[in-house]
Amino acid sequence: MPWEDILKRTRELIDELAPQAEITNIDLEGPLVVVYTMDMEFFAEHPEIVKKIAQNVRRRISVRPDPRMLMNEKEAEEEIRKIIPEEAGIKNVYFIPETGEVIIEVDSPGAAIGKEGELLNEIKKKVR
Repeated sequence: MPWEDILKRTRELIDELAPQAEITNIDLEGPLVVVYTMDMEFFAEHPEIVKKIAQNVRRRISVRPDPRMLMNEKEAEEEIRKIIPEEAGIKNVYFIPETGEVIIEVDSPGAAIGKEGELLNEIKKKVR
């Protein structure tokens, strides 16, 4: 499928499955379809939508916050440290501003992620 068709089909699926998702841009980065949104909480609460889109376009989907809505790194790190329990043993927090991602280095990943990913989802909802 040509890249223009992949982007068009992705937009159609989002409009159909998640019209309230506040999508600001859709782009290709190598094999990834990158979806920029102003509403990361929506996708954190509805991961099945991303899965359906990925299956349909046969590409991996990366949902990223629109760069205009990112927190500053200091505020984000403070919020992360409030959410992750001390027993997880946070060593470092690295930010990747180009992708809006954060890498959290911990002694105990299971404690940092939480039961069924509950802490990870809380971080996704509160930290932008």
